[in-house]
Amino acid sequence: MGSIHLIRIPERDDRKRAMQAFLDVREAWMGFPDNVFGVCSDHVEALKKCHIPFEDASYSKKNGQTSVQS
Repeated sequence: MGSIHLIRIPERDDRKRAMQAFLDVREAWMGFPDNVFGVCSDHVEALKKCHIPFEDASYSKKNGQTSVQS
């Protein structure tokens, strides 16, 4: 297993698509309150491959905003 990433997927439809994409990844993932997920690098790659936007929930920038990945 590689790194663990905390990500946020704010949109419901994107979360549904993400869970479908996660089925192709052999590693485990966890869900937390506020649409936050603990995933491995393979999950992040699956999200990028499917063009599912997500935010890095590990930290916030100075203005309180998080970066959106796609």
